[in-house]
This record gives sequence, structure tokens and C-alpha cells, in this order.
Amino acid sequence: MDTHWVAILEFQALNDDGHDILLRQLSNQARESALQTLPREYSILTKDNMLQVMTDNDTNLTCFEGSCIIDVGRSIGADWVLSGEIIAPPSTDSFHLTLQLYDTHSAALLDMRTLTTTDPLKAVQQTVVEMFSQSQPTTSFTDLDVIEVHPSSPMTLGCSPQKTKQLLQPYLPVFAPDQIHCTDNTSPQSLVTITHSFQLTKHPITIAEWNATIAKQQEQGDLQPIKQQHYATDLSDYPATDLSWLSVAHFANVRSQLDGLSVCYTIEGQSVSWSNKDCTGWRLPTEAEWEYAMRGSALHAVAWTGSMGHAWNIPVTKAGPVCQKLGNDLGFCDITDNSWEWVWDWYAPYTSSSKVNPIGPKQGSHKTIRNGRHRQSYAANLQPAAQTIGFRLLRASDETSQSSK
Repeated sequence: MDTHWVAILEFQALNDDGHDILLRQLSNQARESALQTLPREYSILTKDNMLQVMTDNDTNLTCFEGSCIIDVGRSIGADWVLSGEIIAPPSTDSFHLTLQLYDTHSAALLDMRTLTTTDPLKAVQQTVVEMFSQSQPTTSFTDLDVIEVHPSSPMTLGCSPQKTKQLLQPYLPVFAPDQIHCTDNTSPQSLVTITHSFQLTKHPITIAEWNATIAKQQEQGDLQPIKQQHYATDLSDYPATDLSWLSVAHFANVRSQLDGLSVCYTIEGQSVSWSNKDCTGWRLPTEAEWEYAMRGSALHAVAWTGSMGHAWNIPVTKAGPVCQKLGNDLGFCDITDNSWEWVWDWYAPYTSSSKVNPIGPKQGSHKTIRNGRHRQSYAANLQPAAQTIGFRLLRASDETSQSSK
């Protein structure tokens, strides 16, 4: 079990140097409350630990601005850092307290509380318990394995007339890319340009990643854990499947919130809108983004990993652990097998017009699902019954922000 480190900096007085004893008491009270509240995988850095590291690194312990607090937390190896400030107005028994909790990895302000009290010790005790109870970890509890994709040239989406025919045995993907034919709904061809870089998960989200993420969601929602054990078989590294498109969109928002990123989707009942095109958080790839990544750096004629060394010789109605076969030249695996995958787009026939950053039709009744050269659709609000449908997550690269399309 990974240990997450929490640093509680020494409380500071903004207007009076005569409260040294109280400040030490408040700092110790905050550490004690955090220790009693957080689960056992969290450890509280002691004052001596922090002072030694800060001395070794020549770091200033007195720090009030948020960015400085984060730098201090990072310099001492903390995942979370809590700071406290106190103002004692003259001629009054009241104290003004401000507490700030930051995630050092994402630089996100997880929580901030301001209060006025005549009993600062009790107030700190209660407030720290509330802050750590309600805030969720945004560190490495379910790190996602992502690959950077930097589109450098347009892609011809869809298959040529010569390749557009149904295979007699469509679930036996054992041929080289230039020998693969496409299903009959992947034409006509069109020229597609993607103008932004992005990060896409190397493989479909696994059951372990799904369960670890929803276990940390801030509010009890509709997302439910998936069984990780089937008799003697450990399913942790199997794709998370049998999920509706709506639940997958909700998962993307939950994951974004936990990582301290801005969410991409606005969800109201069974309606999902991609309301924030400049979001920094996780979302489903568009069909064009999915296709571009899966074709690899050589932009093969179809989304394909290769021969038997790369692909499972089984139908996609079954599943196995992810990445047990070789991936494409970018590193993406499980392209042509292991599960169908949801993408953002509403399902519609291809058109021949050129496109830049396409996101599909504005509305529809079924969402597109992809698996290698295969393309189908499924109702967005239904849980798949006969098909194994999983998903990958995508987010804009740190150096680029996707503009409105």
C-alpha cells in the first residue's frame, strides 16, 4: 500500500507576535486531528521532519501565499499541505482563522475555511476533521498510464472501396494491416485534421482503476464498483466493461475532480453536454482522436496492431487482462480485441467532406463504439448486455488546450 504524506505547516500570526504558545498548540492540534481522521495509508510529517528537510533545502518555513505553500509542500515530499493563519484583532477575544489545504501534485486548492471563534483550538480540531473528511486524494491512488499523441499530418478516415467489405470471420484478426478489410459502415473516406496534442490511456480503463476511483468520489453517486474476483480469477487488470456511455461520462468527471482538473462535461439526468471545450480534465476521445492514436505513427490504413503476436484470436464478447499482447508503434494495446470502446461521438454514417477536429453530430440516439477496423453503435443510456464495451480516457496535453470546435 502506497503511503501518502501530509504536511501541516506551523500556524502563523499575521498581525501579532505574542501568540507563540497558541500557534504551537494550533499546529499540534491540526496534526492530531488529521492523524485521527485520515485512513492508515496517510502519514503526517512531524515538525522535526519538516524543519530538517527545510533546513537542508534552505526553504523558508514562513509562507503565506498559496503558490509558496505548494512549493514548501513539494520541497519536503508531501502530497498534501495544510497551512493555517490567525489574526487577533485588538480589544477583542475573537480570533480570525484561515485554513488552506492544497494538493502538491496538481497545485489544486482542495479546501479553504475562514472562521471567527473565541476558542481557536476547538475550532481547528473540528475544521481539520471536516476538511480531511470531505477532501479527496488527488495523488497517485490510481495513476493512469497515458501516452502522448502529437498529430503532425492529416489522416484519411474511413476505408477505401477496395477494403470496405465484411470479413467472413470478422473476429479473427490475424492478418497484416495491408491485408485487413473494413466493415461496411466505414466509408466513404474523408480527410481529417487534428490540431491539438493529447494524452490517451494506453489501454482501456481497468476494473481496478474504476473501483479505486469511484471509491474516492466526493459524493455518493450512481457509479457502482465492479466485481474484481470471479472464483479464483483476479479480474483487477481486466477492462471495466458492461458500462453505459452515461456512466462512463460521469466517471470522466469524477476522475477529473479527484485529479484537481476542470471537468469537461455538464451532466443533467441523462443529458450530457461537452460544455467546457477548454477543460484540463478527462473525457472520452472523439472517434477521430481514437482512430488517429490507434493507427500509430505510420497512420496505417486501419486501426490495427499487427499479427497474432499483437492481437487476441478471440471475439470481443470476451475479455482478458489488458496489454497481454504487443501494442502498436505508439504503445497503445488492445486495439482490435478485449473490448469494444465508447467514444464521444453520436453515431452517424461517414461523409466525404474534409474535417478539422470533428466531434460528430450534435445529437442522436446511439453512441459510436469502436474496435480496430470495426465500428458499431449502442444506446447511450443503456447498460450493454450482449456486448463487452469498455473505454479509454483522454485529456489535453499540458502544453496545449483544445479550442472550441
